[in-house]
Amino acid sequence: MADVAQRVTSMKVEPAGIDRADRWGIFITTWPATWFGLGQILARYEDEDALHGAM
Repeated sequence: MADVAQRVTSMKVEPAGIDRADRWGIFITTWPATWFGLGQILARYEDEDALHGAM
């Protein structure tokens, strides 16, 4: 849904055309998954440290 909203907004605001709107939509849509993945990795490291008694 965010992808569609970003494309529509980009097409109306920027005169660069549909190509840029597509790239922005894909770029914006991938960020939540990236932050979620990084959060999971950091949580795993924290759990390993707690398990081994490190601070």
